[in-house]
Amino acid sequence: MAFRPFFLAAALCGVLAIPLWVAHLTSGLPLAGVSLSWHIHEMILGFAGTTILGFVLTAAQTWTGVRSANGTTLLLLILLWVIARTSWVLGGPMQWIGAISDALLYLMAAAIMWQMVFQSGNWRNVFFVPVFLAFASFSTLHAYAIYTGNFELARAMQDFAFYLVVHVILVVGGRVIPFFSDRKLQRTETIRYRWLELGALSSSLVFIAVIVLSREASLLRLAAAGVACLNLLRWLSWRPWQAAGTPLLWSLYIAYGFIVAGFTGMALGLDFSTTTHLIAIGGMALMILSMISRVSLGHTGRPLEVPGYYSFAFLCLITAALTRALANFMPEYYFGLLWLAAGAWTLGFLLFLYHFTPFLTQPRPDGKPG
Repeated sequence: MAFRPFFLAAALCGVLAIPLWVAHLTSGLPLAGVSLSWHIHEMILGFAGTTILGFVLTAAQTWTGVRSANGTTLLLLILLWVIARTSWVLGGPMQWIGAISDALLYLMAAAIMWQMVFQSGNWRNVFFVPVFLAFASFSTLHAYAIYTGNFELARAMQDFAFYLVVHVILVVGGRVIPFFSDRKLQRTETIRYRWLELGALSSSLVFIAVIVLSREASLLRLAAAGVACLNLLRWLSWRPWQAAGTPLLWSLYIAYGFIVAGFTGMALGLDFSTTTHLIAIGGMALMILSMISRVSLGHTGRPLEVPGYYSFAFLCLITAALTRALANFMPEYYFGLLWLAAGAWTLGFLLFLYHFTPFLTQPRPDGKPG
C-alpha cells in the first residue's frame, strides 16, 4: 500500500533534514542547498506533505472501495520524491528539478485521488484533491520566489503551505481522534456538534487568509484567538482525559493541544518563531508520528498496541517542541537548546524506524494484501 514507502520516507526525511539544518545554522555546514527556505520547504513537502500523501492514498482505498496507487504508478511517485529531496539539498539550478519533481508528485496524487473519488462517488473526500494541487503550486511558486529574490512572495507561500498542513491536520484529527478513542476505550460515541466542527475548521481557513493577505498584527491575533478558542472547545468535547493510559491516543490529544497552544500564544502576542515551532513540532510532527505509528500497525494486520519503550518516542517530540520554544527565551543557551531539540526530534523518528521498518518491509502476518 502507498503508506509503506511514504511513511518510511517521511521519517527518514525527519531524521536527516533537522540535524542538517541545525548543523548549518550553528556551524555553517557548507551544503549548497541547505538554507532557511530549504528547511521550510522540506518540512512542508518532504516531511508533512509526504505523510499526508501516504495516509490519504491509503485511507482513500477504504473510503472509496477503489484500489489506490500501486505497481508502476507507486514506483514513479517514489522516484519523484527521491529526485525532489536530492535536488533540493544540492541547491542551485538543481532546486528547479526538485521543484518540478515535487509538483509532478503532488499533481499525480491529485489525479489519483480525483479518479478514486469520481469512480466511487465519495465526494466527501474530494477535499484532498485541491490540497494536493495546492502543494504542487507551492513547490513551483516557492522555487520561483527564491530564484527571483521575491521574499514577500516566498514568505506568503511558506505561510500558506504551512497553515494548509495545519488545516489538514485539524480536518483529519477531527475525524479520527474521537473515532479511534470511542473504539479503543469502548465508550459512548463522541457527540459531534455541527456548529463547533464548522467553526473550528472555518476559523483555520480565515487565519490562512489573514496571514497570507494581510499579516496585520491585530487581525492576525484576532484570527489566531478564534482558532485557539474554537479548537480548544472541540478538543475538550472529545474527552481527552480518558485517553491517559493509551499512548496511541494520548499522543494524538497532546499533539492537537500543542496546535491550540501555538495559536493561543500567537493571540497573546508571543513571537512568531516560538508559536510556529510549538505548532510545527508539538502539533504537526507529534501528530504525524502518532498517526503513522497507528496506521502502520492497523494496515499491516497487527494489534493496535506499542511496547512500553515506544512511548519515549512521543515524549521525545514533546521535549523537542518545548526545548525549541525555550531556546527563544534563553539566547545564551540558544545553540545548545537547538541541538537538544534536534536530538530529541531525531531520536523520536529513529525509534519509529527501528520499531516499524520490519513491519513496513515484510508481508502482513495474516497473508492479506497491504
